[in-house]
Amino acid sequence: MNIPLAETVNGKSGVEHITNMWRSHFSELLNSSTCTEKKNTVLERLSQNLSFDQIQHYEIAKAIKCIKGGKSSGLDNLYGEHLKYADSKLAGLLSLVFNCMIIHSYLPANFMDTIIIPLVKDKKGDLQSIDNYRPIAITNIMSKAFEILLLDKYASSFHTTCHQYGFKANHATDLCVFVMKQVCDFYKQNSSPVYVCYLDLSKAFDRVNHWQLFEKLLDRNIPTIIVRLLKEWYVTQKFVIQWGKCLSEAFSVSNGVRQGGILSPVLFNVFINDLSVQLKSLSYGCQINSVSYNHLIYADDTVLLAPSPHALQLLINRCEQYVKEHDLCFNVKKTKFMCLKPELMESIHVPTLYVNGSKINYVKQECYLGVDIAEDGMDDAAIKKERNKLYARGNMLVRKFKHCTNDVKVKLFLAYCISFYCCALWSNFKERSLSQLHVAHNTMFKILMGAEKRSSASGLFVSFNVPNFKIIQRKMVFSLYTRVLSSQNLLVSTLVNSVHFSQSFLYKKWTKCLFI
Repeated sequence: MNIPLAETVNGKSGVEHITNMWRSHFSELLNSSTCTEKKNTVLERLSQNLSFDQIQHYEIAKAIKCIKGGKSSGLDNLYGEHLKYADSKLAGLLSLVFNCMIIHSYLPANFMDTIIIPLVKDKKGDLQSIDNYRPIAITNIMSKAFEILLLDKYASSFHTTCHQYGFKANHATDLCVFVMKQVCDFYKQNSSPVYVCYLDLSKAFDRVNHWQLFEKLLDRNIPTIIVRLLKEWYVTQKFVIQWGKCLSEAFSVSNGVRQGGILSPVLFNVFINDLSVQLKSLSYGCQINSVSYNHLIYADDTVLLAPSPHALQLLINRCEQYVKEHDLCFNVKKTKFMCLKPELMESIHVPTLYVNGSKINYVKQECYLGVDIAEDGMDDAAIKKERNKLYARGNMLVRKFKHCTNDVKVKLFLAYCISFYCCALWSNFKERSLSQLHVAHNTMFKILMGAEKRSSASGLFVSFNVPNFKIIQRKMVFSLYTRVLSSQNLLVSTLVNSVHFSQSFLYKKWTKCLFI
């Protein structure tokens, strides 16, 4: 479906027509679940054991401190700053309100009101395609404070397996990619191929089955009365669509968690965690020191790792079964697989794999969590990607801000041109590729500052107190290096303590960068 561009459609303004089109689309998507077999069981469990520890004023004060400022307001037109700079008595009053809400399983209508704004996924993609947009929810500030409170109070009940990296403290995309690349290097250096499948769940956050989610929360011993309140919240909440300055009529939803909500990412992790538990228990797939590395999950991005195509197909089949049972579905077009082969096995035949009866596309390079993973294990494509992004950002700054003062230019350069995504993971590349990125960094700074082409970039960096390329790289390597060594994640610590890690290309690069 394409987004209409006409100024008027059927007597309505173009903006109003587009807003109603989005309302129809998201209303259909967020009411697509047909599985209600858990409903009666959950409702029966929600009527039992309604005791809970009441919320204290200091817990609310702590939650208010965690609210980020400078964010959009909800339909109540209240901002985070209204709570952060309010009188200290507010925490006590809110504790009375929140406890009453929990005891009576009642939430005010304006507490649950949510604005959905469609945001572009890929700016380089088709901006008229409805599939190139994701719904981002903007909630009222009181509900944000309440979600932060629940997340902190029951944090231990939201734990997930060590294979999940999304939305967890002391975890990040680079740590997840680090594990994946190290596992692949381990198998390749031991003369074994690694078959990798990148699974793509279609609209995963929006398809979460509420009744299955509530059952999983109850199984985690979260107080029944809290789950009952969440049930009331999710069943009775209303959404409106905003496109420009136009708001649609409100509509109800029966499935999905709000993308952009404080609690939503954690609830999604809980919803998908049983899949991780099932995969972890299987005896096939990649293993190192008796620890399973057959899958990694970051939000709705799942990657499966196996030393043989048969084992990988079995893992895919298990995922298929779980997805079917939980009212989810795979995007077959975006699901891909590759084979990372050792040098002695470059000519091995790669069989066809299937998901939902459809052939999975084989690729030689794939972008996983923003990092380009190549079949040959080289990082040159990832470095080239960062170089192109640097030129694009740098030229944008030169075009728009060349007449600004040097102080402004320096601040803009520091904001846009000194971050090279996951550069600490580059371990296998041609020196020329890194040199070209280095040159690009120097060149864009000289052009932005109006320096002569043959002038010294090093002197310019020192003059304006801007870190040069080597310093940036060293800082990013040191950041990942310290997080890897101190990580409590079982997969990471097992890799670090293995003999392979101290002999890997990545560790040698880190040592050279930090200590030489």
